[in-house]
Amino acid sequence: MQCFCQSGLSYNLCCRPFHDGKIATTAEQLMRSRYSAYVQQNADYLHKTWHNSTRPTLKQLRSFDAVEWLGLDIIRTELGKEQDEQGLVEFIAKFAQQGKIQQLQETSHFIREKGKWFYLNGDYSLST
Repeated sequence: MQCFCQSGLSYNLCCRPFHDGKIATTAEQLMRSRYSAYVQQNADYLHKTWHNSTRPTLKQLRSFDAVEWLGLDIIRTELGKEQDEQGLVEFIAKFAQQGKIQQLQETSHFIREKGKWFYLNGDYSLST
């Protein structure tokens, strides 16, 4: 099965190891694995990889269950490598909710603490 994050790799070789506990070494790896977690409605992984200063509750994260994720395109990355302490990933994610197809464009901000990347926050816009 192809990975949900559209990396071109299989899920078992791409995002599954992160969902099973492997630590992402780049902000893009974390972003892709988080997208796959949204597809799979894996609120626990999303919660664990969200920085504690901006993290929503598990209940809030489970409210995304009504969304069907349709595709991901990475637009750009800045920093976010193994040696960096911060990074950003800009992406477009298509989704359907209540029968309506929409597009989320976000610039996600990531921070690395004690060797682990976390999603901090993002600037986003929605369009149909």
